[in-house]
Amino acid sequence: MKNTIDYHDFLIQRLKDIDYSIGYLNECLDDEDPRLFLSALLNVYEAQSRLYFEKKKKAKTEAPSTVSKRVTRKPATKIGIIPQQRDQSEKSLPRSAKKNS
Repeated sequence: MKNTIDYHDFLIQRLKDIDYSIGYLNECLDDEDPRLFLSALLNVYEAQSRLYFEKKKKAKTEAPSTVSKRVTRKPATKIGIIPQQRDQSEKSLPRSAKKNS
């Protein structure tokens, strides 16, 4: 019987905790080799994406199956063009006065 566990699996489980992930990245950032930080970033990404999909799968299985109602929109009505109204003072003037003004 095997008495050891896979380190990568253990690390991914620990990195699902956001506080642990922040500390892990801060420690790796202090190292002189930038490849270590990039590797740590990939590990955190893997852990957080696994956590996301686990939560999504869990929510999908726990949610009751409901049929969503399809929302239909009413067709847009055409807006008629309102003719420009003349000034009331022009209507009261005779034609000869309109031409002169």
